[in-house]
This record gives sequence, structure tokens and C-alpha cells, in this order.
Amino acid sequence: MAIYVNNKLTYVVNAAKMNTTLSLAAGKYSTTVEEWDHCGGASYTKIAVMVGGGGKTGVTVTASLSLGNVNSKTFGKLFSYLLDGYAYAEPLLMSNVTIKGATHNVVYVATERDSVYAFDANSYGSGTPLWQVSLLQSGETPLTGSTVLPNQGITSTPVIDPSSNTIYVVSIQKSSASGSTFRLNALDITTGAQKFGGPVTIHASVPGTNSAAVNGVVSLPSSCIQRAALLLTNGNVYLGFGSCHSGWLLGYDARTLAQTAVFNASPNLNGEGTYTAPAGIRQFVYSGKLTYGAETKPSILTGTRGTTPFISADGTANGILWMIDAGQPLQTSSTPTSSTLRAYDANDLGTELYDSGQNAADVPGFGIKFSSPIVATIGSTRFCQFSRSAFSCLRPSAVRR
Repeated sequence: MAIYVNNKLTYVVNAAKMNTTLSLAAGKYSTTVEEWDHCGGASYTKIAVMVGGGGKTGVTVTASLSLGNVNSKTFGKLFSYLLDGYAYAEPLLMSNVTIKGATHNVVYVATERDSVYAFDANSYGSGTPLWQVSLLQSGETPLTGSTVLPNQGITSTPVIDPSSNTIYVVSIQKSSASGSTFRLNALDITTGAQKFGGPVTIHASVPGTNSAAVNGVVSLPSSCIQRAALLLTNGNVYLGFGSCHSGWLLGYDARTLAQTAVFNASPNLNGEGTYTAPAGIRQFVYSGKLTYGAETKPSILTGTRGTTPFISADGTANGILWMIDAGQPLQTSSTPTSSTLRAYDANDLGTELYDSGQNAADVPGFGIKFSSPIVATIGSTRFCQFSRSAFSCLRPSAVRR
């Protein structure tokens, strides 16, 4: 978690709860609280702070989901938004964004058809997005026939820079003229318009002798997948590529989009990669396995494609383990089955608090491999998730729609 004061990073802590005191002179400040998870997703909450003569103010961020309100009677699906393609990328949320003269809490969604959406996170309204842009240029289409089916466009989780109101997105597209290319896009979060002279085409090469080398040079091929979530740090945007002969890590200046770093994990060998699920590049390492204790374990059906686990908590209280049970997702050769959102007491995984199969209105639809939900508190919306081409928000509520 992090705090920005007047668009300057002021405080960072890796914890589930933030309770800190900032020393500020008397006056009015614009602050943004950033929360992130181990899957590379993030949400941003803007808070206006007025400091009196004492010169100090405290900011406390806690979760509102509890063991008492997450159940089939008080928790359920609020609404769904239709997308133009699958959403492998984790959604991002930001509060108090001014769009067309009105203030909204916004969820940003990227699809495998190279589209980016901005939706109101609290009100469905007519179902029309606040804005929608396609990153495809004239004569271009998303990739087909790759390992990401049926289309490959935006696969990684984007990243938002709240200091410049910019969302960074990596897309891949193809045309008959130039073939397949990766591009780094910098979009205005209020309009979706390109910024900083973007987009820029992504190229990289290093000396090497692996099986992809040509005349002693290894170049980034379009057969790679840019799956790892983007990372913004120290004024640079970092991108990870894998699922090809060797892994790549590239850096770009966040304001000029000029390339600042190129790293290849194995220029003289085959097989290394930067393909975490989407773990970002926050120095987390995942084994791909979740080991449960001998006492309790969740009741996940065998023969499915597994889950994406994540935690919500109020400090050390109200710990809830959430899982998206993808069932048999659309991308497999098996008959697809509906995905299921499950919630468990984090201290007793044998106690299921909720699953979306308990109410017919909550069933999210067919699952997608590697889809990554996000938990956030923005306005009245408490939980957001994806399945297939629909965006669903759920919240504790006595009234269900």
C-alpha cells in the first residue's frame, strides 16, 4: 500500500492495513491511497485532506467485507458489463476520477481484442462505458491461432500512474503490412486518449547464441507472451515477456516512452521466461502450487483448471480467502462449465462462507483460464470480478438486483 500527497509518493508499506501519521503543513492536500495485491492488480482511492494548525493527519485504510456479511443472503451479484472479448488482465480501480465533468469511481478493463474500457464501478446506468478505445490501428486485428485463444491482444494487467492520470497498456496486434507487433500505450484515464507521443512499438535485442539467435543476435519475437503485470517504479514502466526461447524484461521511461532497459534471462540458453500469473514484477516468486494444512482445505472440484486465490482482511480480523473456480474454461477442448466464486474463512478453510452457485442470479457464466479478480472498497461497491466477456460487481447488500 502507498500514499501519494499532491501526486508525490510519500509512504509505502507491504501490509494488509495502513495506519500511519504524516507530517504536513497546514493547508489542503490531494492524497491518493494505492492498494495492490500479489497478482499485480491495484486500486486507487483519492482522499481530500485539510490540515489545521497542528500539522498532522492520519489515514487509515481497512476492508469492509467481513465474516458476517459475506453470505448468500446479504452478498451477491450487483450488475454485469458486456465486453468485446476475454479479459485475462486483472481490472484496475480508481476513485474520484473526473470524466466529462462528473466524478466517478472507475474500473478499467482491458480485453484480448485490444480494447480498453472505463466503467462506473458503482452504477450500471444504461450499461454504456464512460469511455472505450480500441488500440488497433487501420488494417490491424488481434492475433489468432496463438496459445491465447481465440484472440490475443492485451494479456497483461496494466498499471496506473496516479500522479499523471495515465494508464499504461501493452498490446499485440497484426497486419498484412507489418506482421505481429507489440506496442506500449500510455492512455489518459479520463478520456482513453494516447499520451506522451504514444504508442511506441516494442523492440529489443541482445548478443546471444541460443536457438533463436541470428548472426549472434537474439531479438524479442512476437511469439512471446507479455503476461506478467506491468510495474511502475522510479519513473519507469517495466514489462516482462515469456513463453518463448528466453525471457525478457524491458524498461521504458514513463513520461517519454523511451526504452531505458533491456534484460534477457538466457541469451545463450533456451527455456527461461518471465511468465508469472500475473504476478507483476514486484519480486514475488510463485511455485504454481498452493499447499493446504492437514486440518482444513477448500472444497474445490477435482478435474477443474484450478483457482486464483486471494485474501481480503481488516488487519488481522475478518480474513476471507476468495477463489475463482474456473471449472472447465472456454479455452479447453472439454465442454465448458460455469465458473464459481467461492469465499472461505481464512482461519478455517473448511468453512465456506459463500459461493456464487447458491443463488441462480449470481452465476457468473463460463470461466476463463488465468482470470484474476480484484477486491477493493470504492464507494458502495465491494468486490469486482470477471468471467467470460462480462464484468460483475458484488457487494454486501440487503437488497439484491
